[in-house]
Amino acid sequence: MAESENVLNLLPDKPCRYCKIMPKSGPKCKNCDCVLHPGCVNYIKNVKIIDDNQVICCTSGEVGQADLSELRVSIDATNVHSSEVSSTEINYLKSILAHKDLIISNQKDTIESLKAQVGLLNRLLSSTYSNTEAASVKQTDKIPSYSDVIKNKKSVNNKAIETSSNKPNADNVSKIVTTDKSKSLKLLNKQKSKINEILNLNNDLPSNNIQLNNIVLDEESLIGNTDYITVSNKRTKKTNKTTLGTNINQCEITAVASRRQIFISRLSPNTTVNQLQSHLKKQNITFCNIEKLQIRSTEIAAYKVTIPSTEETAIFNPDNWPQFATIRPFYNNRNFQKFEAINTNP
Repeated sequence: MAESENVLNLLPDKPCRYCKIMPKSGPKCKNCDCVLHPGCVNYIKNVKIIDDNQVICCTSGEVGQADLSELRVSIDATNVHSSEVSSTEINYLKSILAHKDLIISNQKDTIESLKAQVGLLNRLLSSTYSNTEAASVKQTDKIPSYSDVIKNKKSVNNKAIETSSNKPNADNVSKIVTTDKSKSLKLLNKQKSKINEILNLNNDLPSNNIQLNNIVLDEESLIGNTDYITVSNKRTKKTNKTTLGTNINQCEITAVASRRQIFISRLSPNTTVNQLQSHLKKQNITFCNIEKLQIRSTEIAAYKVTIPSTEETAIFNPDNWPQFATIRPFYNNRNFQKFEAINTNP
């Protein structure tokens, strides 16, 4: 009786084996010291009830092995579940990749087909353009050449001659052929006489024994060619050239030398007209007029100098000018657009 009271007075250290709740009182297992609720004792299998305060719910060491086995089972279950989840995810990703690859291959096939269609359309357009161009070329009239025009004129003249008379066409043609033959024979005789004169002048007949009969002239071609037309020499137009007077002696009349306008630029902006005049006088260059020009640039100065044509060689001599100076003929449109005479000295 005293032992049972001591057992009841002890506080439980472990939760109830069935409901896992810490009991305040109840029968205690003799082997594992586990306190159970009085109501939970009936739900546990293989429980031996010794009395109201003591029970045997397990054998020695059964609780640790059971816990380990439950832990192992739970671990295995979690591992199996995680492996199954990972395998399903991997399979899903593989299916997605396969679907993407299929889409990419389909896109490539469509691109290739579109390229083929574009090439076919280009070929069709080029063929239609070439056909239309060929048709337009065929429809355009051919420009007649000079020889075709001459032939047409000859044919028109011959037809007019043939149809002018009332006799048959054969007689008219024979007359035309005989007249052409007579003209060609006359021309041949003239050529032979000219050649004979040339040979007599050069004294080639007695020395070299050259015979006129050896000179080959295509008589048949001259006689048989009915289209032969004698060409008359065109009247040449001779114009008298410009003549310049050279007499330096005194005459009753005098002439004025022609003038040239010279463009001088790239001088210092501080250069004045008087300085340019003194420079020309030192170089023995006569001048008629000097004009300072207004140009866009403010870093250089430009002048228009009027000189006689006799001083052209002297003014274009590079030794008479400083380095980097530019001297050339004056052209109003090329040198500048707007100029203004600042100072003029005779």
